[in-house]
Amino acid sequence: TQGYSSAASDVYKRQLIYDIDATCGLSGRDIEFTDEKVIGSIDAPEINPDSKIIFATSDSMLPLIASGDRVVIRKIESWDYFNYGQVYLIITNEYRLIKRVRRHPKDADNLILLRSENPDYDDIDLPKREIIHLFIVENILSIKNIL
Repeated sequence: TQGYSSAASDVYKRQLIYDIDATCGLSGRDIEFTDEKVIGSIDAPEINPDSKIIFATSDSMLPLIASGDRVVIRKIESWDYFNYGQVYLIITNEYRLIKRVRRHPKDADNLILLRSENPDYDDIDLPKREIIHLFIVENILSIKNIL
């Protein structure tokens, strides 16, 4: 297996898919990638083997991410590797949400601006100190049922 070692990785190959949702709106809770939450895997050369795959819910990131899409995320360990303008999964004590992260126009040292793609949603000012975990969204997987 590549990048992980668990009972699930013995059954599934490549990137694991977890039964974990990340709300494109506001929803509080931490995130745990445990074997009992693995529901499948995918083997695609475009997907980083160190990434995790979870479900997106809500419509705040439409048209980029639809509710039910799978998002491929990779944990960011340092702000040195942070890119403003990218889409991230941000986890705080209160929220677990997917947003585009912008530089805050008034206090870029202490705050970030979280922006939805859907114009019906307002921006969120978030103090950087409230971020517990930060994951970059690397890929979006949409499965369309046509029957």
